[in-house]
Amino acid sequence: MRGFIAGRNPVLSILKKNNIKVVTVKIDKNAKEDSKINEILALCENKNVNIIYVDRNTLRDYSQNQGIVAEFTKEDNFDLEEILLNNPFIIILREIMYKQNFGAIIRTCDIAGVNLLVLPKKNKNLHLDSEVARISEGASLNMNFLYTNLFEFIDKLKLFNVSIFGIENIGDDIYFNTNLKGSVAFLFGSEASSISEPLTKRCDKILKIPQSEKSTLNSLNIASSVSIVVYEKVRQNSI
Repeated sequence: MRGFIAGRNPVLSILKKNNIKVVTVKIDKNAKEDSKINEILALCENKNVNIIYVDRNTLRDYSQNQGIVAEFTKEDNFDLEEILLNNPFIIILREIMYKQNFGAIIRTCDIAGVNLLVLPKKNKNLHLDSEVARISEGASLNMNFLYTNLFEFIDKLKLFNVSIFGIENIGDDIYFNTNLKGSVAFLFGSEASSISEPLTKRCDKILKIPQSEKSTLNSLNIASSVSIVVYEKVRQNSI
């Protein structure tokens, strides 16, 4: 997985990670050196990372760049079967369109101990760019991602006896009234649409998050929905 990250602390952080290969570091040629820049330069030299000095305008597409941007590749070399055999905690997103939501979901999943974040292959253009990395507060560099065919993946989960819960507005039961312990995968829709009917039929159960009758809205923000359900599982696991 290829990505970009901007800012002195984020760049310094990924240079220290073993599962991430930093390819190039671009630095504003007029940037003032400080202890962090000096440490970055030393790490780049130690790891044979290519350093390029550029005009500040070259970095203008990267928000909060502080005069430095790194290009990196992240190796997702996890063992899927090992994850599935050891009480997996999985989040499946049918689709995700906005970087703000993607970054927030990644951050929640990392903190809550989610083993794997699964997205459809067609969503592969939404990657770990500087904005997603910033919003996730670096969690995107720790999370295991799998871009795959969701139907095939769900069929694989069934072979490993993983319970699959779809989260919808109209569900069979309220999420906190369901036993969420053990091997579990939660399937969510997107910002604009629900889970498709074919995917719904592959779920073991459809759960809902209760809403006030006074509300005029159809649903919560996708990132909020993920947080609510994920932390109910965390709560139940602690009992």
